[in-house]
Amino acid sequence: MKFVFFVKGSNLLLLPETRAVVRQGQNLELTCLSNETRGSYVFYAYNSSQNVIYGQGGDNKRCQNFTNQAILHCDFGRPWQFRLTLLNPVHNQTIFCSRQIHETFVISNTTIFVQGKHNYEWLLV
Repeated sequence: MKFVFFVKGSNLLLLPETRAVVRQGQNLELTCLSNETRGSYVFYAYNSSQNVIYGQGGDNKRCQNFTNQAILHCDFGRPWQFRLTLLNPVHNQTIFCSRQIHETFVISNTTIFVQGKHNYEWLLV
């Protein structure tokens, strides 16, 4: 069991941190945690020159998917948790989770490494 403790302030954490490793052909689950129980949370990525929004949750305890490439699940307990399951993760793609409360934005991100037959085992370290 892993415990996540937030320090005083408005923190946002995207797990796994730093990089997310997944085998080719497998789904990847990312979890965005917040010690705030308000605001709007968005999962997105930049592909080429466009912004891809996977899903949004938060205010009014709503949870919306915006693409068939991923599934967003929202848990409005304490802390708020937003789980994004990518159905076809893209190698070297950076996924962002952002929170907006009024005019203040907080952003966390992780980079995806897809392990296929041409990738090396050191990616798992």
